[in-house]
Amino acid sequence: MSLALGQRQVILDGNVKRVLARYFAIEGWPGQSHIQKVMWSQAEALTPVTQVSRYNQAMMDLGATVCTRSQPQCTVCPVSRGCQAFARSEQAHFPMPKPKKTRPIRYAYMALIAHPEQGLYLQKRPSTGIWGGLWCFPEFPDKAEAVKWVEQKGWDCQDDGEWDPVQHTFSHFHLQIHPVLIQIKTEGSVMEEPLALWYKGGGLSVGVAAPVSLLLDKFFKHERSEGDEQ
Repeated sequence: MSLALGQRQVILDGNVKRVLARYFAIEGWPGQSHIQKVMWSQAEALTPVTQVSRYNQAMMDLGATVCTRSQPQCTVCPVSRGCQAFARSEQAHFPMPKPKKTRPIRYAYMALIAHPEQGLYLQKRPSTGIWGGLWCFPEFPDKAEAVKWVEQKGWDCQDDGEWDPVQHTFSHFHLQIHPVLIQIKTEGSVMEEPLALWYKGGGLSVGVAAPVSLLLDKFFKHERSEGDEQ
């Protein structure tokens, strides 16, 4: 409107934001509301009462042709003497980029339930949700719950401690998995249950989640190395 009618209208397009961000060394992403308020305040203070259209056009041209996103032409910039980013040689630092979203971390304890004859215990997950339909180790909120669950099945067991955590990243969060090794001491075979199986190593005929595959490999490599030592 200022260009068409000559009225005093403050502008703040992408080019103007870049000029202001560098000139005043404004910390923060221009898309954030509090940063926009700072920029609107600066733009309001700088916009003249007269010849507004010429000023606004000059600001847009300055951002489009001189104070460009990459390789700004600071040596020919008419306002470089007062530019804080130029004075600090930090033109590339401004305007600041959009901050990356930090993924929250969730925690889970996976029970590696090992039977001396039958191998490792796996469960099939529900068809919906994380790793839907894949086979995984039983998952618990903490180590005590894992041991309690095994004992409630009537299996004589021994807690063999935890392995180092394994982190798996989903689109919206990180899952930190704490593997808990539980050895079954019950003599003889343990009956299989619906949607559960015992895996002895070798070829796997069912689909497993990626971190489960890593833990399976680690477990059976450890078993083989112990067997070689004996």
